[in-house]
Amino acid sequence: MYAHILDFDMLRLGQKMVEDNLYSNAADFGIFVFSEAGKDRGNQYDHMRIVPGSFTVKNVRKILKKYEKSEYVGMEDLRAEFAKLEEDPCSPLNDYFNLMLKMFRHLATVDGVCFVSMFMNDQREQCLNADARELCDVVTLTKKSRVRNVLPFNVYDEIVRDAVYYPFRKVYDKLRVLRGDNTLLIHILKSITSAFERRYVRLRNEFDYFSVSYTREDGKMETRAADKERGKIYICSKLAFSRRYSTDCFGGYFERRSAQSAVGLGDVETFGSEKATWEELDATHGHFIKTLKKTIEEDDD
Repeated sequence: MYAHILDFDMLRLGQKMVEDNLYSNAADFGIFVFSEAGKDRGNQYDHMRIVPGSFTVKNVRKILKKYEKSEYVGMEDLRAEFAKLEEDPCSPLNDYFNLMLKMFRHLATVDGVCFVSMFMNDQREQCLNADARELCDVVTLTKKSRVRNVLPFNVYDEIVRDAVYYPFRKVYDKLRVLRGDNTLLIHILKSITSAFERRYVRLRNEFDYFSVSYTREDGKMETRAADKERGKIYICSKLAFSRRYSTDCFGGYFERRSAQSAVGLGDVETFGSEKATWEELDATHGHFIKTLKKTIEEDDD
């Protein structure tokens, strides 16, 4: 059984994205995982582009009625701005998500023990607004070790496997060219080699591990480098790579996007030589090229 789908309306105390959402009050206890939190919640710079601020739809209707009675001169402009909110009423400024975070532990505290927690991740911690980030501990993964094996004397298994596998590859590569790979001799050699290979791969899959170094600090991020908590997380390969987690959780979006495309990468035009022409540079549609294009147009004028 996989994790439940997190409907973020569960965590919005203010404006909901779906009115009368059945799951609005379903959150009660557990571990909530919020991937790419900064992209969803934004920071203060992202919030500056949200208009008209933290109003909710209900407040907007009251304000419009108030200004209509007072015959406000800029009523049309005000109505146009508020029309944007009517189309997309829910925003990070009016859903009170951060307020929910501040009272999160009240969901499930029994005898002073909190049974609810949230994990967020993003490429940059500053992508998440400070009001939410300061409620968190910031854990930064810094370095990954090489893969090791916990089995004692595992090196001898590797020596035996290499002694069988690499000589077979030399013979196989030669016989495949001269006689093909569908002969009795090849099948016998494959059967012997694959037995050693399967054992070797099974032991590596089950008993390999690696460590990830991390630093930990509070969400205010004012901790000096020397005072940051440092440690290691040990990860079992079988646990990490046995379809328990997915590192491409938003892959469904790009699959849908690719399905809607009329062309693929093979249909894209190629460069004509080792040096790009101006027309080929212009075809990249880059911001830097756009700036250069403006200087050319100015010189032409």
